[in-house]
Amino acid sequence: MHRNITRLLLATVLTASAVVGMAAPASATETPAKIPSSLIGADQAALWTPSMWAQQLDDLDAAGIDEVILNYAVKKTDAGLQAYYPSSVPGTKPVPHAKGSESVVDELLEGARARGMKVWLGTYLPDQDWFDEPVVADDIPANGVITTQVLEDLDKRYAGYSDVVEGWYLSTEVFSSYSWVWDAHVALVDYYKGLTDVASTAATATRTMVSPFFNIREDSDRKQLRIDLWTSMWTRILDAAPLDVIALQDGTGDCWQNECGPWAGNPSAIKSALMTKYTATQAAIDAAGRDTELWANMDLYDSYGYSQPIGDIQDFHTALTPLVSHFTSWSFSRQYAPWTLGVDSFSKPFGIWNQGGELSQVPPSAPVNVVATQSGDVETVTWDASIPAEGARIAHYRVNDASGTQIGQEWDGSWSGKGECVTLQAVDTSGNVSEVVPTC
Repeated sequence: MHRNITRLLLATVLTASAVVGMAAPASATETPAKIPSSLIGADQAALWTPSMWAQQLDDLDAAGIDEVILNYAVKKTDAGLQAYYPSSVPGTKPVPHAKGSESVVDELLEGARARGMKVWLGTYLPDQDWFDEPVVADDIPANGVITTQVLEDLDKRYAGYSDVVEGWYLSTEVFSSYSWVWDAHVALVDYYKGLTDVASTAATATRTMVSPFFNIREDSDRKQLRIDLWTSMWTRILDAAPLDVIALQDGTGDCWQNECGPWAGNPSAIKSALMTKYTATQAAIDAAGRDTELWANMDLYDSYGYSQPIGDIQDFHTALTPLVSHFTSWSFSRQYAPWTLGVDSFSKPFGIWNQGGELSQVPPSAPVNVVATQSGDVETVTWDASIPAEGARIAHYRVNDASGTQIGQEWDGSWSGKGECVTLQAVDTSGNVSEVVPTC
């Protein structure tokens, strides 16, 4: 799940500039973007200089993204409550901004207004204790108090940006295992009712959004999380609280059934899981009789920490389109932005695809000079780099077991792990794949 963990960035391995040679978007100004929205991490944005702010927002705009969600404005840390704007909330302290702006919120709102973008303002994010199921019910009322204070403070300070602010992003995540904790169940009803009541009287905006996480997985204690409990929990919440948007995290960047790996590992099972979690959430909306919008909050990273090739995102988008009304994402600025990665080899194909253009279909060459050695149950494989199509770039190499299930992913030309007779396949940033190369 997203939580507040900084994901691994491909910037650690992509260091050279690249220009992706592909066709320009067809009628980009007329074709609605497939994913017109993305979250920005306040912790990342706090480090941006004014020139970086301009570049990041321009890159979002160029990719067809005209709506930005700030993931939080105040965050609880070991150092206390850190604020990413000039906060009047008791106990908050300004976050150390290094060479960045004194206010993430001000920079975002000013930049968005200049570009005609809309913004959902994040509120309060608790620390990792929030995810401790036995005590979460006790934490919910206090969380509600702080979130209310932050929302009211933001509303007072930024009412002049009502033309920019679309609504309030209630930053605290709720995930599926809470549905097993009855006290949490009950407390969340009052929690969300209180927050939607406060938002309904705000001057800046009145709409509210949440982004919960429903992980369908085998669990050591509960074996399988029950769909009916998830639907029941959200039905009760929505009965009491008229949330405007549930942007359900798709979870494709997280481990599934305690195994890590992107969709290529088991696409049919993962797509089935997507169908389950989104239909279960829609069932709650229907049962509550609300007009709450169900969105998909798509991971732009995979569970190995790599930026997802655009072809994978396209597959997920196709699977989710019949189930949701809108798409947002976590997070263009972290996973695709040229300023962040040092290259435009993800942002270019994403922008083309996102605005209705056609991606290159030319695959990279297969890895060559493959050498495999076996020591017990550990296989070590080395290879020379694949060559992508002109203007393209290799994203990573997939390592599959003998059955074709992915068991590893590497950037450079080596892999070591448990296995025997693994196969290799190069993937470029558009999602094109090379021929599969056996190691024995």
